[in-house]
Amino acid sequence: MPICVACHQPIHGRFLQALGGNWHSQCFICPECRQPIGSGQFFEKKGYPFHPECYARKHAPLCHGCETPIVGTIITALGKSFHSQCFLCSACGKPIQAGGFLPHQDKPYHTACYHQKFSPRCVVCQGPIRTASYVTNLWGESHCEEHLHQYRSCFSCNRLMAPAVTGGGVVLSDGRALCQLCRQQGVENEFKGSKLLRQVRQFLHEQGMAFSEHPIPLRLTGLEEMQRLTQPKAGRPAVGVTRTQTFSRGGKVVERVLQEIVILHSLPEEHFTMVAAHELGHAWLFMNGIDELPPMVEEGLCGLCEHLWLKQFDTPHSVFRLKGLQEEKDAVYGQGYQAAISSLKRLSFNQLLDFIKKNRRFPISNPIARLLGVI
Repeated sequence: MPICVACHQPIHGRFLQALGGNWHSQCFICPECRQPIGSGQFFEKKGYPFHPECYARKHAPLCHGCETPIVGTIITALGKSFHSQCFLCSACGKPIQAGGFLPHQDKPYHTACYHQKFSPRCVVCQGPIRTASYVTNLWGESHCEEHLHQYRSCFSCNRLMAPAVTGGGVVLSDGRALCQLCRQQGVENEFKGSKLLRQVRQFLHEQGMAFSEHPIPLRLTGLEEMQRLTQPKAGRPAVGVTRTQTFSRGGKVVERVLQEIVILHSLPEEHFTMVAAHELGHAWLFMNGIDELPPMVEEGLCGLCEHLWLKQFDTPHSVFRLKGLQEEKDAVYGQGYQAAISSLKRLSFNQLLDFIKKNRRFPISNPIARLLGVI
């Protein structure tokens, strides 16, 4: 004979089976309202049956969405509880089904909605970037990593030559790729280049880097000859060189000839003038007889000439070029530039030039610079 799990008395006649035991019908009651449950729906809590309404009132968590008790399926996310129909995407307002979501500021979003709303936009394909690995260039433009294999980078501005970014580009006869934006401003002949060189020379002269009245010859060339004239470092293509010649008698230099400044043709104006400022730094050192400086001092001073020229302008191009100087990793060019900038905080440009003339080093007290021989 079955025994009732509630009153522990024998059951005669009809009885209920629920929660793994046998019950008198009058014993199968809700402990909240003390009313029989009968054969209707109930919810269990700690071995006791509850009417759905009583269970919801007493034990069910409140839905964060509608603030009513949740009876049945509960979605727990972001430390909160939801009805399935109340767990909504904060962007499109539709329920978030199985398949996951992405949070932002403690709010849930469909994965697609999250990327559409918050992921950086690819400047190439215009879509949201859905991967953690992507490329951001010095212009602050981001693009999918895969586009690196689809488009060449511009030799001058380093942006991808994609139609949506730079209008595409061209490949010059010497193999350099130039985007259309840079190509439109290209310095193609010595007449235009010489005019720009004079402007940069005049600017540096006004800063204290005095030049003689003699003209400085300029010649434009291609990449192949430039590589023959220089010894470019890996990853750092040569763009300009200052060619000089000295004549000696009895072991003493009796004449100095600045033969020419050579710069790659077709560079856009802002790139060309930056290179011109750098090469004019070399020219000034040569004409003042300041020879055999430590490479970091010479290249650091020339980098400082670029810096001073670019700082006049408040354009995206000047910002890009200055970032390139600041983030240069090369031991000679990068650390030399940083040492020059640090020196300029202590001395005026005029005073710095005088110091280098007399001491052949930078006037900074930096242990690393001292170790590298630039102070």
